[in-house]
Amino acid sequence: MLMKTKHILSICVLLTILLQPVHAQPGSGVIEYELTTDVHRSIPPERGELLLVIPRFRTEYFQLAFNETASLYKRMEAPAGAPGHGGAYAQIPGPEVCVDREAREVISTKAFLGTTYVLGEPLEMQAWRFGHEQMEIMGHVCMMAWMNDTVHDQEITVWFTPGIKPF
Repeated sequence: MLMKTKHILSICVLLTILLQPVHAQPGSGVIEYELTTDVHRSIPPERGELLLVIPRFRTEYFQLAFNETASLYKRMEAPAGAPGHGGAYAQIPGPEVCVDREAREVISTKAFLGTTYVLGEPLEMQAWRFGHEQMEIMGHVCMMAWMNDTVHDQEITVWFTPGIKPF
């Protein structure tokens, strides 16, 4: 059974951009953030015994580096003292995704059976729908948008501000 969930990764990225000062030249910077997932929400009721052996929350750490023409997104090891630091899960390398806006290409790395593959694909714009909801974050008026990700069968909701220039 596939559970439909709202993907909050995008909202975390946008809120982090708004809430963290960037000490770099305009249009560039590095954002580090964490994503905490409630793992128990994805366990079906008929598998309730798993609730006793699986930790409720999983926290992953990410970094987004960007400039005017490209961005690089990757998983980081948990910081010292953080949940998962030094554990087996923290050592699992995640995919790296580079978006080259000038070449209109997405380049990603994937590890499979000890080999790392580099994949490239065209950068495609997604069909976003805009809501009427607004929220003020750090002095910026933010608006809501969402899209249906048919590949992962989920709805992605984000908050954005015209004060942050898109690519």
